[in-house]
Amino acid sequence: MKNALFTVLKGLWIGGTLTVPGVSGGSMAMILGIYDKLIEAVGAFLPGGKNRKKAFIFLLEAGVAGIVGFVLFSNLVTMLMARFPLAVCFFFAGAVAGGIPIILKSAEIHRPKPLDVLFVVLGIACVFAISKIPSDLFSIPIALSVKSVLLQLLCGILVAIGFVLPGISLSQMLYVLGIYGEIMDHVSRLDILPLVPLGIGAVIGVLLTAYAVEQLLKCVPRATYLVIFGFMLGSLPEIFADKNFGSFGVWDYLLCTLLALVGFAAIFAMALPELRKKQS
Repeated sequence: MKNALFTVLKGLWIGGTLTVPGVSGGSMAMILGIYDKLIEAVGAFLPGGKNRKKAFIFLLEAGVAGIVGFVLFSNLVTMLMARFPLAVCFFFAGAVAGGIPIILKSAEIHRPKPLDVLFVVLGIACVFAISKIPSDLFSIPIALSVKSVLLQLLCGILVAIGFVLPGISLSQMLYVLGIYGEIMDHVSRLDILPLVPLGIGAVIGVLLTAYAVEQLLKCVPRATYLVIFGFMLGSLPEIFADKNFGSFGVWDYLLCTLLALVGFAAIFAMALPELRKKQS
């Protein structure tokens, strides 16, 4: 019961953060110590997977809580982002930083090696490369064709990568691909048919990405966690993208610093049980 409650609370938080451009749901799952469990649970439904009943219950708890969190917090976060964009960004930047200790602990870095830096840089470079994808490449067409369906399938796979991998924001990925506004418009009008190829691609992408990450975490955990750490570092500038610091005064900086510390403390406190578990 206690584990289920923690899973629900973590799912609520992860779902709520998905609405913030630059903040990665995968990062929050990693920070809160349930990323590995989510990846393993998704992998249970691939050929050769085991413990599917247990995996289904876990995904149901986390998934329903995530949807509820998204619905509950989306309006609140949108309102706060509109009125206090920098304050909210500093809070979430602090929250991301609060999870860094558990990422490094997961990588089991006792003695840093020169190659470690390369893996971190690789993660940062991947986030940068994704941000350079042409924004009009995957525009959702009114009439479906073979070419558009294939592009939407590919787009869905890329969206899934942004959903699964820590450090890559789902909402930011939709912005980068130039389809955020279109998706919101189609959903608001309940015009779902043009989104079907995208959805199929997303399901395929989640399964493929989860399987790849699960295998990498088993075979080369240190390198994988360091690349993920690079993803998280590379995503931090995206949190502050297009934000105006021009009218900032001393009190604004003090308030934002305080909020960053609050975000750090909140996530560090939530991640502390997992950190202690890894130390024992």
